[in-house]
Amino acid sequence: MYARRITGLTVAAVIISSSLLLAQTITINDDDRRPASRPSVKETPESKKAKADRDALAESLLNRAYSLTKQTSDTEKAYILSRLAEASVKTHPQKSKDWADEVFSVTGTLPNDMQRSQVEIATLQALSENDPDHALELLAKMETPRDRDGQPVPEMVSSVATMLFQRYWQKKGMDSLEGLATSARRMGETGSYPYMAMGMIIRQVKRKDPDKSKELMNEALTYFNRRQTNSAGNNQFAMFLRQNREDIPTPLLKDLLEKVVAQAVATKDESTSMVLATEKGVAAKLNSAASILLFQVMPMIRDLDPEWAKKLETQYQELRAAADFARSGEQRMMVTRGVGGAGGQPPRAMMEEMQAMEIDELSTRDPQRALKMNAELTDPSVRAASGARLAASLVNTDPEQAAELLKKAKEAIAETKDPVDKLRILVGLAQAQASMNDKAGFEATLQSGYSLGEEMFRKGLDKNPNAPIFSQPGFDAMSRLTMSSVRMDYTATMARIDAIRSPLLQALLLITAAEGLDPDARVRPRGMRIRIES
Repeated sequence: MYARRITGLTVAAVIISSSLLLAQTITINDDDRRPASRPSVKETPESKKAKADRDALAESLLNRAYSLTKQTSDTEKAYILSRLAEASVKTHPQKSKDWADEVFSVTGTLPNDMQRSQVEIATLQALSENDPDHALELLAKMETPRDRDGQPVPEMVSSVATMLFQRYWQKKGMDSLEGLATSARRMGETGSYPYMAMGMIIRQVKRKDPDKSKELMNEALTYFNRRQTNSAGNNQFAMFLRQNREDIPTPLLKDLLEKVVAQAVATKDESTSMVLATEKGVAAKLNSAASILLFQVMPMIRDLDPEWAKKLETQYQELRAAADFARSGEQRMMVTRGVGGAGGQPPRAMMEEMQAMEIDELSTRDPQRALKMNAELTDPSVRAASGARLAASLVNTDPEQAAELLKKAKEAIAETKDPVDKLRILVGLAQAQASMNDKAGFEATLQSGYSLGEEMFRKGLDKNPNAPIFSQPGFDAMSRLTMSSVRMDYTATMARIDAIRSPLLQALLLITAAEGLDPDARVRPRGMRIRIES
């Protein structure tokens, strides 16, 4: 997921693809401010001992997971190692670094495809939390992956560069510039100059040294003719222009816009669409990569040449509705690539899952609003699972409503025939039962969820062994189930994990269990979220 604030409009977009799914979350601030830290809790001798015991137990689970890599393929081993690097970042930073290095030793022998890059990106994100210098060194080892048709996918490397550059800057400030500029040049020589990453750095440098920022911007522009002119490359460059428009001479800005628009129009990419949505539904839709890029650059074009803007809106009529949407100040947008029905319309369930995530976030702050939003969900399984989780927040303030939501969830489990839907509801119910300390109900749900999840995962691997591991059916649900269960009943959870026959799945759930011992831990969302606040 990408979310960015640009020229007064907050744009939220989700990128989904059957072949391009990233397994990490990236949060970026486009200035020197850090998110407010959580209030510190005074430690006591008892709390210190409890934490030490949890950390020791987690370490034993991680080591056990590592031992299982001897029974897996190299592709599976790389993914397990990456998860180990993520899980040990805070508690065992040196082990995390060692496991990250081992990831790159293994991936160096694997095909240069997107699955390999996904693993490397997740590893670099974990490594950068403790050692952004080393992460930047390993970034140089990443190759631009190829998709199923053998075409390069440079945005994979560019996306992780955005996160790494920002963390490097946050650590070293102005002293980071030479290292960042060197990395950017190296990427630019291969045709994937990190325009999004350097655009953000340039904006921050400008606050401290305007002359240096102009120098960096001019150097970035020299890579314009070497860059990839696919939809991702064009969109990143358009963002770069928008970020730095005040410092680019008007004639040069117009010339660059004319060239990037011409390149976008000439690029035939109808697999990408953008849905501009409000809470009431779809307001407009852009049905090609060219239209999406035009939507991004139209504010600049209107400022520079109103007649050119009118001509483009006439030529691309869908831009009119999009322009009205932008002026309305609405803030919801979805981008899809190669999924769903005609024009890349995303599956309804994905839209509903997004709303369910919003409900989860609202459940403790505004449970009544969350309840209203839950009732508006149209997918029965998403509504039942979301409702079950919401019940845990309502049990003290509205026990009758909480009981009704749990009743509906149990009824939905009995009625649904789809294993995916059934498992989704089981996980929601288990999370609610764990929160409400319903041990008996939880253990029954846990048994059903693990049995169904393992069966789905095994069948998914048999059917599509080359799909990303984290996208296999049942995996995400079992991870969420494990995160809840290890806190509720450690012994029962370990018994379930011990019974799993797949070394791959067993190792991954051991890692999740280790993470779950931390009471503040959450299952990492699948998909990439980049939040840029200007």
